[in-house]
Amino acid sequence: MKSLRFLSIALAVLIFIYSNLFSQQKFLDNLTKLYSTEHFYLKGKLAKNYSQYKDFNLNNIFGYRIINQIKQTNIPLELATSKSKSPRIVMNKNILDNNFLLREKIMQKWDSTNWTNSEKYTYIYDEHNNNIEFLLEFWVEDDWFKESRITYTYDENNNLIEYFYDVWNNDNWERHIKINYTYDENNNNVELIRQDWNGEEWLNYLKNTYTYTGNNKTIHLNQIWDGTEWVNCYRILYEYNNHNIMIEYLLQLWEDSNWVNNLKETYAYDVNNNNMIEKLQQTWEDSIWVNKGMNYYSYNAHNNLIEYQYKIWENGEWISRDIRTYIYDDNDNMIEYLHQKVEGTELRNNDKKKYTYDENNNLIKEIWQNWEGTEWLNDRRFLYSYQAITDVEFNNQITLKFELSYNYPNPFNPSTTISYTLPQDSFVQLIVYNILGKEVATLVNKKQSPGIYKVTFDAKSTAGGLPSGVYLYKLQAGSFVQTRKMILMK
Repeated sequence: MKSLRFLSIALAVLIFIYSNLFSQQKFLDNLTKLYSTEHFYLKGKLAKNYSQYKDFNLNNIFGYRIINQIKQTNIPLELATSKSKSPRIVMNKNILDNNFLLREKIMQKWDSTNWTNSEKYTYIYDEHNNNIEFLLEFWVEDDWFKESRITYTYDENNNLIEYFYDVWNNDNWERHIKINYTYDENNNNVELIRQDWNGEEWLNYLKNTYTYTGNNKTIHLNQIWDGTEWVNCYRILYEYNNHNIMIEYLLQLWEDSNWVNNLKETYAYDVNNNNMIEKLQQTWEDSIWVNKGMNYYSYNAHNNLIEYQYKIWENGEWISRDIRTYIYDDNDNMIEYLHQKVEGTELRNNDKKKYTYDENNNLIKEIWQNWEGTEWLNDRRFLYSYQAITDVEFNNQITLKFELSYNYPNPFNPSTTISYTLPQDSFVQLIVYNILGKEVATLVNKKQSPGIYKVTFDAKSTAGGLPSGVYLYKLQAGSFVQTRKMILMK
């Protein structure tokens, strides 16, 4: 019975992550495939890289295709409240100063002689450039056919508050999954509830509750609906150093009315606390922490990740298993990714990805290849198309109230405009923080009169420049405080 419980917990963990971060793929089918993989074990035999599935660690979840997918939409990333410092991965630059939105992505597969259509992803945005609909279509007999869609609703702060996953069936959209999000006054996501449609009504499935200390998320509680009440499933505890940088991640499972240790990760950073350089993974076995895996990260002078090594603990020593290397162009765009496996004393090619960009540094083509003994063979490719967007216009006739507006463009490189409104004389501070809560720039620090203000934030103006990633900007005007998220994408 306990093994079934562990499997149900594992499934709940993966469904939650999958529905939030991988929702733009064929959710139900791919979930079945993932459920059968070796990575999916809890309790003692935890996956080699359970961190691949831990919440919101984008750089380790489902590979770089998903990072691409996420970065190319304006879906609010809950990563912005996790405060974890993951290795920097620069995949594309889909919205720059000249303003572009990803509108379409097509996946093609190699049939040994030609590229053939397989899947198409279409994105629709609102006037604030929030992604409000995602459509997945499959190529069948020389035409595109609808398969599924996701629709998103946002509040006045551009926070995602509702998510629907629908499947196309018999010329109609059928509802399958609904997720509702709740935020605090600082726009931190404090609750997530998922419900499934049974054909007649929405039934509770899982709930995630998040607790913060300042802007640091300290507790993530997952509960499952048992038909009458929410029952504890797992929780994640986060610890930070004095610089608000995450240094420990602890996963505990609810067993026999107690929280039991399961997985722990500890993080080490370079001298400037800018980049993660080591990640130690341990599992709880027989009341002690046992080494399982170690990740090592190396960066170039531009803070781009150039090498990742994964080692396992075996017979009292660390044994290399995976090495991944990254190559960039002069604009810091990743142009090649190489994955090699260590077998004994030999380093063997496994898979490779190549990236092509247009004159605006937008990713337009991505090719996946696999090593077949003596040569690289094509596997699949992705083609991207974009649409230019125009500047945001503000209505000067609106009634003034304290408000911090959504920055524009977002994502941005290297600069973006932040607007805010003051209804009265106020002493104003507008400060930018990195995802770890460390201050990186003070944009405003003075008394201002009522009005609408615009401030330009240039990432290049900070000492040494800033790496790609999620940043927070906070407005404090008197007793009014509001925080928003923005993404720097080089």
